[in-house]
Amino acid sequence: MWLTTLVLLHGREMRISLRREHGTLSARGEVGGHGSVRMASLVVAICGCNATGDAETTMTGSSVGTSLMSETEPLLPTSSTPTTSESHSADGGSTSSQQEVCGNMIVEGQEGCDDGNLINADGCESDCSLTPTCVELIWEKWPAFMDWEESSDVEIDNSGRVVLSAEVVPEKSLDIYRVTASFTPEGVELWRDTQNGPFPDGLSFYGDEINDLLLPATGVAVCGRDFSGDGSPSWIARYSDDGKIVWENKEPPPMEQWFNGCYSIASTEDDSLVAAGGYYPTDTNWLAMWGKLGELQWRIEPEGIGGRVIVTRPEVGEMVIVSAVDGMRGYSTAGESLGALGEGASWGLLGATKEGFAAIRTVQKGDNWEKWPTLFSVSNGNAAKASEFLADLEEWDSLAYDFMGNFYVASELTIKKLDGSGNVLWVSSRPNGAPNWPNWPSELVDVDDSGNRMVIAGEKNNRIYIQSFNLEGC
Repeated sequence: MWLTTLVLLHGREMRISLRREHGTLSARGEVGGHGSVRMASLVVAICGCNATGDAETTMTGSSVGTSLMSETEPLLPTSSTPTTSESHSADGGSTSSQQEVCGNMIVEGQEGCDDGNLINADGCESDCSLTPTCVELIWEKWPAFMDWEESSDVEIDNSGRVVLSAEVVPEKSLDIYRVTASFTPEGVELWRDTQNGPFPDGLSFYGDEINDLLLPATGVAVCGRDFSGDGSPSWIARYSDDGKIVWENKEPPPMEQWFNGCYSIASTEDDSLVAAGGYYPTDTNWLAMWGKLGELQWRIEPEGIGGRVIVTRPEVGEMVIVSAVDGMRGYSTAGESLGALGEGASWGLLGATKEGFAAIRTVQKGDNWEKWPTLFSVSNGNAAKASEFLADLEEWDSLAYDFMGNFYVASELTIKKLDGSGNVLWVSSRPNGAPNWPNWPSELVDVDDSGNRMVIAGEKNNRIYIQSFNLEGC
């Protein structure tokens, strides 16, 4: 019996059929319905063995390699040898039997999964068993804010408290509200705050856009831009631990600009907030600091800075770092320039670590973006690259980091931990999986400083979900 699947090879559809008999694997192929093609090169690419033949190629062996997978989307079956499982009646007699084939993308019999590929540690092993799980799902919540919901950011602190920011829209409305909500380590909602919405005249078709969420030493901070007010101002809101707004700053753009937006925020040792933002359409960016009660400390508009900002820990020399067109730049907490840090554009700053900070460099290759997680060490106001590696990330994978400089990747079925050089420390099945895969508009992930707790937020059918995990068993 031939087992057939379709793959895409160099932009052309190829029909590949495999059959295993008595330890011998036979393969044949057809491209675009135009007759058989020479299979020798294909078989060599698959298994690394010698093979000849045109319409059909035969080889001996029980394993098929994965060197072809990057070009064909891994669809090749692990085995076409059926096994039989039986169910029994109450009197012990056999009542039915079922053949199961690992690799046909159908979960049958005793299979735990069947993703149709030969890749291990991707949630489903090559023998159709689930990747072992060391991650514990503590709780999962669907907060049900409004009719349409999109999560903007999610954070978890060292106590296990989770805070979510979201943009939501009521039923039969185009007005966007911003929601900030806090949950206990056990998943109990402590408070939620809903802001903005329509113009007083009821004619608004837009509202607040949330760009960043932060858990400082106390309370919560969130920032973005407001499309429902005059001049589309930037905004920053500082909450107390019980959800009360301590202060809020709204700043309209200059006359020649269309709007002003806050893009990211960070906090200093004395609980001040540093924010990076900018104006449109001139793309002039700014960097500013506010005290814990909302008083403006300083504001600068250096040419060429970007919209991502972090602050390193006092233990390594507190420094404000902002993305820039030529890499990254450093500033003191008084707003004084410390010069360029690193080279190359497209740096996305992740945050402070024990010895410096974590960042991700994105490099466009054709239609795709390569992502390079990077650690920097900091000493006395100077930063140096400690390590960098090319991340094996799918389009919708989410990346987080811990205080020790390890990285975490959350995908549809798995969660994995990598050290700062990209070495995989462990891979675990993701309990409950991603409820919205494969049609998710976004998914966000964060871990605490120790890497013991993780939170993931995403959407399914325009509804937000939150999952909290314990990673201590890994």
